[in-house]
Amino acid sequence: MNGIMSVGLSNAFYYMYSQILKANLKFYSLASQKQRNVTALKNMLSDPMIVQMIDTKAQVLDPVLNQLKQICMESVISYIQSLL
Repeated sequence: MNGIMSVGLSNAFYYMYSQILKANLKFYSLASQKQRNVTALKNMLSDPMIVQMIDTKAQVLDPVLNQLKQICMESVISYIQSLL
């Protein structure tokens, strides 16, 4: 995997992780537990940025990670076969 792609994946994961942490913190910092309900959660999930992150994960990151997993598995199998 070339360096630019790995940096891009790292940046994408870091950005998505930080945004999800911010949303989680926002949800749990609501004044009372009565405010932490399904309606508040639905309002947060209607945020276009959250929807875009979910779409990006499903359409871009998941296929790339599956491909990376396949490459890793093939590498491990090849290594084990060379030892045998």
